[in-house]
Amino acid sequence: MRHRLRNMISIVLLLLVPIFLISCSGDSKSSSMLSPSAVKAPTQPPTDLTAKGSDGKVTLMWTPPPPVNAESYPTSYNLYWSLTAGVTKSSNRVLNVSMPFVHLDLTNGTAYYYKVAAANPAGEGPLSAEVWATPLLPFTKILTKLMDPDAEQWDEFGWSVAIDGDYAVVGAWRSGVVDQNAVFLQDAGAAYVFHRANGVWDPAGTRLTASDAQVDDHFGCAVAISGDYIIVGAMDEDGGTGDPLVDAGAVYIFQRTGANTWDSGTKLIGLDAAPPVGSDLPLRQR
Repeated sequence: MRHRLRNMISIVLLLLVPIFLISCSGDSKSSSMLSPSAVKAPTQPPTDLTAKGSDGKVTLMWTPPPPVNAESYPTSYNLYWSLTAGVTKSSNRVLNVSMPFVHLDLTNGTAYYYKVAAANPAGEGPLSAEVWATPLLPFTKILTKLMDPDAEQWDEFGWSVAIDGDYAVVGAWRSGVVDQNAVFLQDAGAAYVFHRANGVWDPAGTRLTASDAQVDDHFGCAVAISGDYIIVGAMDEDGGTGDPLVDAGAVYIFQRTGANTWDSGTKLIGLDAAPPVGSDLPLRQR
């Protein structure tokens, strides 16, 4: 009897051992916890990366890379950025970011370029497509009223305007000018150049006048700016040596020499400038 019972116990144990081993081993691929050796670095970059600038910051959003398999799923992201286009993994970086990410303490008016890479414990994947954004002051802070710093009645400041980048030039074609002999030249005209730094316009500006200003020249009736050069029209300037060409007109070109300093200008007149037709007398004397 004891011998028979012992045999039955042995048979039961033999049947239970394989079941126990199978239940302990399980299927590693179906387990929610992957072994370290099974994890692989992401093979795809994030997609649909966008960047939106606001006051002193840029907000970035993206779409996780398409799932290739559970082993390469990203657990975090690394952000790469630069002040010039062509971001690489050697550029500035911020590790272990999540989406959305807000890049703070930025300079308004400066462009920032970005790429994002997915990462997990096994490593980092390739970079996404590049995007860029420029932090800017909100409209309520951008709105700035610029006025003639030495305004006088009838100056007509704002008759002509032009802007390029961080510089704006405004004509006041009827502004009076005091020459080197302290003589007031009515309607000689002037132009004012305003500079913007960190999104804020300097209201003081820089005043430009013709080096040979005369009464009624109307310097500032037209203005233009491109890069480091400003051109100002004086439609009623008397041209030629000794000013025999009444109201023939001229233009003056100024070159920037500092943050908002400009040289004394170069005067240009028409090669075929002529006095008024049908009279030997200047118009102002008729």
